[in-house]
This record gives sequence, C-alpha cells and structure tokens, in this order.
Amino acid sequence: MFDQSSGKDCDYFKSRSFFLAIKNKTRYILSITATYELVRHICEN
Repeated sequence: MFDQSSGKDCDYFKSRSFFLAIKNKTRYILSITATYELVRHICEN
C-alpha cells in the first residue's frame, strides 16, 4: 500500500514538473515573440 501511494506521489511530481517546464518554455517563447513584434513595429515606423 505504501509503495503504491509513493508511486502516485512520484507520478504527480513528474507531471507537475513537466507542466512547469512547459509553462516556462511557453512564457519564454511568448517573450521572444513579443520582443520580435516590438522590434518589427519600431522598424516599420
């Protein structure tokens, strides 16, 4: 029983870590895109 619950905790931790990694990557991509759009906007004007 103990092994089963610790296994679930491990899966939860992995999925949470994976989710946070995706979130950070998405934020990074969005910031790059925002910077690119800003530079492009300035260059057009």
